Amino acid sequence: MNCWEHRSLYSVLQATIDQLKILGAEAQDTNIKMDRIRQALRGRPFVVILDEIDRPMPAQREEIIYGLLSLPKGALACIANGTHALATMDERVRSRLSPVVIQLSPYSAKELEAILTDRARRALAPDSWTPAVLRRIVATANGDARAAIQVLRQAAATAEMSGNAKLTTRLVEQCLRSWRLVQQEARIASLSEHEMILFDQAKQQGPLRASELARRYAACCRSRNIQPMARRTFTKYLSRLSAAGLLDASGHSPGPGGRIVRAITAES
Repeated sequence: MNCWEHRSLYSVLQATIDQLKILGAEAQDTNIKMDRIRQALRGRPFVVILDEIDRPMPAQREEIIYGLLSLPKGALACIANGTHALATMDERVRSRLSPVVIQLSPYSAKELEAILTDRARRALAPDSWTPAVLRRIVATANGDARAAIQVLRQAAATAEMSGNAKLTTRLVEQCLRSWRLVQQEARIASLSEHEMILFDQAKQQGPLRASELARRYAACCRSRNIQPMARRTFTKYLSRLSAAGLLDASGHSPGPGGRIVRAITAES
């Protein structure tokens, strides 16, 4: 389950039902959906992989984990960008989860180059690429193996369709920008209404203080007849959008008003 898309227990259960192709689980009730899943599993062990589990708000995250662990013989693999989500989890939920933490260090440039070299040797014509092109992909992928592999694949497909016999650094950089744009559009499409307002205001108004963004956000909510979220929740949403790479809230300015916030676009 991608928890950027499925941020509530109800959504995760529905996605589970869809993947297992369980019939008779259309009721808009989490308890009924849990019962249908139990019946379908028939006591068999199962594993649910929760990717980006740090994306849901803390209360939603804990409900997802606690709810899934109530299913018999169930196990969870929770993937996050850091240990903060685990450290801030309610003790009752963390105790029930009893997690074994596996920390994966980012790929070094040397490791990522070795991965790409292996892929290129297996999939591409020997004279269609050079180590210099692969090093360029590594340098622009910022340690993201998925981005590096996808850019290599896309660059090779683009070169083949256009009749080019070799990959060039210019083509690689074009494909990297295209990949980042697609990834960002997918993230933006999955934003909640409140997150979308925050992102839009930051994008339209340019860099601005967090206090000014909060004021503009509240004004936009009033114009849409929406109840704005509390200040504490606003701060959590800023952190979540920053972790997703859609906002940069690391800037500081003298005087009152807090941090400087700006939207991050694929062209940034």
